[in-house]
Amino acid sequence: MSAAGKTTIANSLASLIRQEGQSVIILDGDVLRSVFGFSGYSRDERLLTGFKYSKLAQMLVDQGSIVIVSVIGLFKEIHAWNHQNIENYVEVFLDVPMKELRRRDPKGLYLSYDQGKVTNVAGVDMQVDFPENPHYHFKWHSALTGSMVAQDLFEDFKMRTSSLNEA
Repeated sequence: MSAAGKTTIANSLASLIRQEGQSVIILDGDVLRSVFGFSGYSRDERLLTGFKYSKLAQMLVDQGSIVIVSVIGLFKEIHAWNHQNIENYVEVFLDVPMKELRRRDPKGLYLSYDQGKVTNVAGVDMQVDFPENPHYHFKWHSALTGSMVAQDLFEDFKMRTSSLNEA
């Protein structure tokens, strides 16, 4: 969801991976929308956009890149496609209550919705398919920080890459 901490955690995780001397690519939803000029937010437009992001990530992974995708994962169809098609895919669900998302609201998205300026806001007036079996499900609480989440994910990354190198 918007304001869940996706970009912050992705950047922290990428920093930890880079400190290990490895290159990593971050595909951030806001940046990708800007680069590709995606401006639609309807369900169909979001689904099409989501598949494009997934296929881009798959292409980069297939070429040996480490890729972190920081997007709102709205649809079960995309979750299933990613599990089936992206090698070493790890799904992370940042489960933050709406009250906290609205409190953070760094882009003013929820406020804009309340003022009637925008529609098709994920989790507000657009249904979201939360991941059914993510590899990681971080339920927000006041003591959980983005750097703690990034560190947990980094430990998983190290374990997965060491087992790949041993195989």
